[in-house]
Amino acid sequence: MATKSVEQLVEEALEAFDDSDAKVSDHLRRAIRIATKRQDYLGLLRLLPWTMDMKVGQDMKEHAASVDARHNLVALIGEEPASEQIVAAVLQHTSARQAGEARQGQIYGQSLSQLEAQLIETNEIHASYSSPPANLTPIDTYMVARDYDAAQAKLLPVRRGLVDVIARAKELVYDFLIETERQMEHGQRRPHVFERGREYIERSLQERAPDALTKFQSAEDSLARGADEDLAHALTSCRRMIKALADVLYPATDEAITGPDGRERIMSDDAYRNRLLQFATDELGTSTHQTVLKETLRSLGSRLQRLNELSSKGVHDEVSRAEAETCIMWTYLTAADFLRIADGTDSRLQASDAGEV
Repeated sequence: MATKSVEQLVEEALEAFDDSDAKVSDHLRRAIRIATKRQDYLGLLRLLPWTMDMKVGQDMKEHAASVDARHNLVALIGEEPASEQIVAAVLQHTSARQAGEARQGQIYGQSLSQLEAQLIETNEIHASYSSPPANLTPIDTYMVARDYDAAQAKLLPVRRGLVDVIARAKELVYDFLIETERQMEHGQRRPHVFERGREYIERSLQERAPDALTKFQSAEDSLARGADEDLAHALTSCRRMIKALADVLYPATDEAITGPDGRERIMSDDAYRNRLLQFATDELGTSTHQTVLKETLRSLGSRLQRLNELSSKGVHDEVSRAEAETCIMWTYLTAADFLRIADGTDSRLQASDAGEV
């Protein structure tokens, strides 16, 4: 089965809004899939909190997808602007979860699917108080009706709050889909965040590894041309770009070095992934908590592995435009990660320096 493009997923997600019986949580899942596929990290930071149950203390810092999105956003645009965006997303989300016109009342902290289930239950309870049982005396009927009216009155604020909060979540998802569709119709296949990060990456590469920048620009040019052989060349250029960066940050020595995970790796010319991970170890190892260091190396290693798998496809297999675009975006992120380690602005290093472990 062919993988659906982002355009197809957006079209299907928007069409699903015509189904009045569809759950908003289903719309949310579709939007998260689109944001993930498009690597829209700011979109993920706005959507993912609706999947969490804040009422039991679940925090965005504990949510793996949110952690990755936060780090990737910082890697692309830097700590300060990313923090501003993250704070704005948190404040917007907190406001959306509050009941009442002034949004200063009860906070509905459960996940969106839980809120929908609670609304169904509340509506059922409300309906059960609609009319007194038959065969009661007039006075009993009056007393029961009075009690039912009081019970319904108590449920109304809860019911109204749930309806309002769920409606805000639906509006957020719809706005996200419409904006994504608009961007792609105008030829902006990557989220804004990648364009914002491009200036930093290209400037840093120009200063540290101009040969890597040349190869990266070659990948972009090949993608723009778009022929089958160009797409394959784009993937090959991505792999060459990362190797060129490794050649500058950690030149080959053919030395065997045992890493923090106990594995021995050869720092040979072709083992550029080993060299990049050793570069990160050397730069972060003296000032980063060991737990943070190991997690950082695991994350970087996974990214390098995935990038290698994507870029290697161009050697043997037919390459789709979506695969080439994904490879280039992963190259963006990989380069940004190691460049920020090189210039000391990596967010994990800063968190460790501040005492967070």
